[in-house]
Amino acid sequence: MVCFKEVHFSKQIPQIPLTKFNPRQTLKQDFGSGHGKGKPLCMETYKNFFHSYRMPHEDMDRLLPQSRRSNHIVVASCNQFYVLRLGQDPLENPYRKDASSQLNESSIFDQLLRIYRSSRERAKRELLANGDSSTKTPKVGLFTSENRKTWARLHKKLSHCNGNMELGGKQTSFQSSRSGSSSPNTNTESLRLIEDCLFVMCLDSLVSPTNGACPPGRPEPSYDPETDADAASIILTGGGSHKFTANRWFDKFLQIIVGRDGVCGINIEHSASEGITVLRFLEEFLQFIRSNSIQKLDTTAKRFTEENSNPTINHQSTFSYNQKVIPASDSITSPAYREPKSPSALLQESDKITPLMWIIDDELHEAIREAEIRADKLVENFSLHILKFVHFGRKFIKSQSLSPDAFVQLALQYTFFKLHGYLVSTYESASLRQFRLGRVDNIRANTCEAYAWIQTMLACKERAGLQRWSGAEESFARAITKQVEILKYTIVGGGPDNHLLALRQLAKIRYDDELPQMFLDPSYREFLNFRLSTSQLPNESGITVGYGAVTPDGYGCSYNPCEDRVIFCVSSFADCPTTSSSKFAATLQESLLEMQELCLARAGAQQTCR
Repeated sequence: MVCFKEVHFSKQIPQIPLTKFNPRQTLKQDFGSGHGKGKPLCMETYKNFFHSYRMPHEDMDRLLPQSRRSNHIVVASCNQFYVLRLGQDPLENPYRKDASSQLNESSIFDQLLRIYRSSRERAKRELLANGDSSTKTPKVGLFTSENRKTWARLHKKLSHCNGNMELGGKQTSFQSSRSGSSSPNTNTESLRLIEDCLFVMCLDSLVSPTNGACPPGRPEPSYDPETDADAASIILTGGGSHKFTANRWFDKFLQIIVGRDGVCGINIEHSASEGITVLRFLEEFLQFIRSNSIQKLDTTAKRFTEENSNPTINHQSTFSYNQKVIPASDSITSPAYREPKSPSALLQESDKITPLMWIIDDELHEAIREAEIRADKLVENFSLHILKFVHFGRKFIKSQSLSPDAFVQLALQYTFFKLHGYLVSTYESASLRQFRLGRVDNIRANTCEAYAWIQTMLACKERAGLQRWSGAEESFARAITKQVEILKYTIVGGGPDNHLLALRQLAKIRYDDELPQMFLDPSYREFLNFRLSTSQLPNESGITVGYGAVTPDGYGCSYNPCEDRVIFCVSSFADCPTTSSSKFAATLQESLLEMQELCLARAGAQQTCR
């Protein structure tokens, strides 16, 4: 038995004046909001934004240290991976600093355009060649979507499948270096460059074998998401091997995804940092863009206009290779885009781009085919629904003297009970950044008070008339009070989950993996079976944040309580007969409206008493 009230945290972040920090070398201090408003937060998590990498291991994955330094990114385009050096790489020469070698925005755009055109041309040529998969660029990125134990085994195999030919085996080398040959440690070097990069940038575009000259009735393939949920699914999963799942490297903490059809976003690997921290980073980034004039980069050619059917060419454009005029049909914005140069010629003009090479044998080719099948099944099974609840938001809830987070958590409990007839272990992430090296704990919501209130609500719902919610006010107030109480003691380190996890890990060490009976009890397993995984991710920038359910028969539900609306992102798995993202969202909307009626009836009763 653990007495949580006697556990004290001595390493809270002190109130340090901002003048103590060197503004040239440190970030602006973060401070808490909500119930932790004004408290300084640990900034250590920002070290994980760049360089962090989740290395697969058969027993337990390892998070590579964030102390490494590099100055390159990896660009994924058409399932091909390229290193783009942004300037001098400290890993190559840590003692020489040359600011003049750092690329500016226009130069970076030029390098990205070269990668984009080169990769598309290579992909089109491979489609026209119509060869078998062993002669095409291998979809190595699919390995990172595999089961972690499977990927750990394949990672070891990929690392060792270099220049040494096994007797009777067949190996194929993909991508060409400038010298035209691969080194004995090709795969190892390619993996290292991905591990050490700042982030992965994914340029998503579909390719047809027609090289831009599509016959009548066969337009260029494109993925135009019909809903926000479609766009969010592409960011989260890649949409399958026929779309962009192979154009990802899911082990990297930060993937910036830019789609030709306008779908843009970020995919993060959760073990290095939390979504709320990345969200804060993105909001400050968007605020910077809004408050600073951003000069639009030059394009190759102006679009056609009604006054002039011929395009006007900008000869000073960054993208006029060797000062040659590039016709409008060769612009990436043109449907009739044709690349005049070979893929290798485009890359050879730049000393900042290096295509990653892979040596793949028969076993790895077969593993890629199996990964493709499994990835497509996972993507097809993933169900995402975005609910934009516009009837009220944070302003109305606060006007009722209620906590918006507690209000939404009770709505989620009410919704789950309506659909399934019982409550389950619920996870809501709570930041512990007010402590040194703090990460998260769990705010639990499936309380006895919530259950009693739900029973009262269901009984009242059978009545008719304006007074049907009378009798539910007191149980509602008790449920809200209990939820706020749990929230408050969790964010100051009093939640049970982290303490029990620490005790379990210590028991493993002390008793040689023979756990005490407490951790083997079915009730403890159910205690950690989070069939409702939730997270509040507030922002006013219109950023939609979503994730998958953490159990096969559960839901994932992030929410953003804005001033006049609440945005929910609900996920589940289609093959589970008892769950449905769309049904959960529809029932959630019904629950919120009923809770609004309850609040208005409660306010009216209080006014009458006065």
